[in-house]
Amino acid sequence: MLLNKFGKLEMAGDGLARAFRAALDARSPLLTSVSPAHDHTERQFLGQDFYVLPADPTAIDKWCRSATIVPRPAIRKERQAY
Repeated sequence: MLLNKFGKLEMAGDGLARAFRAALDARSPLLTSVSPAHDHTERQFLGQDFYVLPADPTAIDKWCRSATIVPRPAIRKERQAY
């Protein structure tokens, strides 16, 4: 999930705070940006550590690909008796 930056509104529980919380509750991979000035507050809000990516498109793309690859279970169709 990609959410706009975590900033002053989110620190106050407004803005996209509910969307951030929903993504965390759903255990979805979450990509956002955070000002270094808000780093401590976001860590408190998240209640967990997070990985800081460099501002590099290749690194972000690599993270996105690894975060979204979820193995699908095999689907087995039962034969119906006619």
